[in-house]
Amino acid sequence: MTFLGDFQSFPCKIKLRSYRWRLFGIIGSLGLPIFFCSVILGLDLKENPSVISAQEFELVFIPEMAPMEEEPSGKTRQISDISFRFQNAWERISDSVSSIITPKKVKDISRRAKSKMAGFSLPFNWIRKIPMKPLWIEKKTGFFVFGQEVIEGLELPSHSPIVFRRLIVRAFFDPKNQSIGKIQISIRGWREE
Repeated sequence: MTFLGDFQSFPCKIKLRSYRWRLFGIIGSLGLPIFFCSVILGLDLKENPSVISAQEFELVFIPEMAPMEEEPSGKTRQISDISFRFQNAWERISDSVSSIITPKKVKDISRRAKSKMAGFSLPFNWIRKIPMKPLWIEKKTGFFVFGQEVIEGLELPSHSPIVFRRLIVRAFFDPKNQSIGKIQISIRGWREE
């Protein structure tokens, strides 16, 4: 009797499996076109929320020594209160930012020391080594600006022993959305005599 009971459920299992495979086959056949459409449209369908696509922030490359927004406001105490939230947002996107900033893009914004920059490469994990500290609050948007002083930036090759060049990163943090809306990359320097 037990044998007969198992035997009777056996065809049922086969039938269920075949329906399951048909259903997964249909879903699977739709999955590939959906994936390619998402790639073409630039959609991010990843399940991992810590991976952030480059579409969530604006990355601006500013040529070496070209004018940059500088608004020292003296409100660093107010900025310091929000530093922890900025650091969390920065941790989430810093690897994405680092992958976009290539040696070629750094060379493209370089105006000086072109021959010295020919063999330039970015050090491993460089984006995590530069300090991202509060600088000022942007008056127009209310964004908190984080970055480093020029002397703290990533050291770049120079054309003269008395000229010092640094790659600097500035991040504009929106306190309302708890996100980084814009990032500026530039080269700054100074001359010592």
